[in-house]
Amino acid sequence: MPKILVLYYSRSGNTEKMANAAANGAGSVARTDVELNYYVSEEQLSDYEAILVGTPTYHRNMPRIIKNYFEEAAMKNVSLRGKSLLLSDLMDGAGNVQS
Repeated sequence: MPKILVLYYSRSGNTEKMANAAANGAGSVARTDVELNYYVSEEQLSDYEAILVGTPTYHRNMPRIIKNYFEEAAMKNVSLRGKSLLLSDLMDGAGNVQS
């Protein structure tokens, strides 16, 4: 059974809503195990076949906490090779963060 992680960071709740919708959609596929979480250890990333990461956009960049998280995973030699990875961010059309 494929394991999918929907990992998100949300300050206002908007990204959390998007992550919930993505997890519900992925969970509607038969024989798929979906976990929705705002934190898993870097080492746990290797437990999943697919990872969706939802973040807000701050100053046209991903939040530093997300950037640091994946840098830490790389420093711990956590391999994402062969995994499906989707990064999704939320901002309005002008590049401003939705509040």
